[in-house]
Amino acid sequence: MVYLALSLSLILFMLLIHLLGIVPRARAILADTRSALAVMRDAQLSEEEKETAVQKAALAMFGAAASIIARIAVSLVLPALLVLAGAQGGMLYEESALVAAASDWVFILVASAAMIGAFFILK
Repeated sequence: MVYLALSLSLILFMLLIHLLGIVPRARAILADTRSALAVMRDAQLSEEEKETAVQKAALAMFGAAASIIARIAVSLVLPALLVLAGAQGGMLYEESALVAAASDWVFILVASAAMIGAFFILK
């Protein structure tokens, strides 16, 4: 039962990453960074224009980063609550069984491979 709960939490985690659009938002931040660097290198702009453009980009990137951090927190907390709910009072499994299963190297390898595969499929 504990392996099922862990597997469901990993599926939920990947699904939330996909549904909350974390990867596209991270790519947008990288694009904004490249754009800001291009502005800084532009010899045709004055220093004041460069400063204004870079400050505007920095504010946009800060807001986007805060959004990504909040989305990552949701993506981590909800699956963790699912797993911990099953261990609450030994309802479905004991906490010791949860820790043993979550640290089992075979489970970690299989789960990692499945998550990498799911990442490319959901891409």
